[in-house]
Amino acid sequence: MINTYIRNFQSKFNATPHTYRIPGRINLIGEHIDYNAGWVLPAAVDKSIYLSIAPSQEEHSHIYAQDFEQALELDHSQLQNHKGWGKYIAAILQIAQAKQLTVQPFNALFGGDLPIGSGMSSSAALCCGFIQALNDLNQWNLSKREIAKMGQATEHQVGIKCGLMDQYAVMFGQKDQFVLLDCLTETHEYVPANLGDYQLVLINSNVKHELLDSEYNNRREACENTLATLQQKYPQVQSFRDITKSMILENEDKFPQSQVLNSLFVVKEIERIQAAVQALKEGKVEELGQLLYDTHLGLSVEYRVSCDELDCLVELAKGQGVIGARMMGGGFGGCTLNLIHKDQAMETAETIAQAYQKETNIEADIIAVKIAQGTHKVE
Repeated sequence: MINTYIRNFQSKFNATPHTYRIPGRINLIGEHIDYNAGWVLPAAVDKSIYLSIAPSQEEHSHIYAQDFEQALELDHSQLQNHKGWGKYIAAILQIAQAKQLTVQPFNALFGGDLPIGSGMSSSAALCCGFIQALNDLNQWNLSKREIAKMGQATEHQVGIKCGLMDQYAVMFGQKDQFVLLDCLTETHEYVPANLGDYQLVLINSNVKHELLDSEYNNRREACENTLATLQQKYPQVQSFRDITKSMILENEDKFPQSQVLNSLFVVKEIERIQAAVQALKEGKVEELGQLLYDTHLGLSVEYRVSCDELDCLVELAKGQGVIGARMMGGGFGGCTLNLIHKDQAMETAETIAQAYQKETNIEADIIAVKIAQGTHKVE
């Protein structure tokens, strides 16, 4: 696959590029916890964007999205009003200019097998990949963490007030390792992906409800409001990891009921993350699976970021003996993450997909993933 992108770049731009593999990510547990200063447990996977890039001799930059068959010409002095994937690249250049980082014109081509809209963070991969490539091309000397932070700033600029998890996993992922990210200190440790006789399979609902962007920001604002209110009463509270369920319940008259439920989910999810890490370290995969089911229930009922289609997939997984399943990503569509025995993984996933199509009249996609290395140059 890599050679295809290199050849296509050479054909289109008549130059030899540097090429990068930028992975998508899964998150085992800890959805919506990164912006609440808890812990998360993501990993880079073997579904990727490939980006080929080289300096341009022209005044403008030219980018070609191979999978969409779309071309974009970027005037570095006119970076407003871009749409689609182009708005991310324009935002990267705006942020670079604000940081007084030199950006020489470039030619780039990208594509890959990372599904768009599946909750595997294709936008984080796109941003971090371009920042890494421009970092090398222009000798910015940014660290992996600085690249991840700049990727997060790019998402913020286009309107998604995300935490750092996606970009961090894309940059710091290691083969066969989960990344236990402390979102308060922005430091990490690796936890071996000790899944025993089980493997991770994604089932893409192939729906994406338009609620995602607005509701994501609403949930974040609600959590920030809870934190600020409780900090006035409890000086020891620095972040959500210091909040207890009793604190929330004793002050529930200060919040709308929906906000109480949101906050309870965050506190309980932070506890589940620690339990999941322990289960991985001890090889207790069935305990891990139950934690995934508990998380999905919380995301659906308390945090209210699931949807009928995702709930349907999780219920069908239970009926097929899958030991753990939950929605993954921001919500309102995308994939479920399923922990299935290796001997029947694809057969079981196919049975779930067929039942899902009967229930919803929507064809689901099955995506088996392996935990892989983070962003790196391949050529």
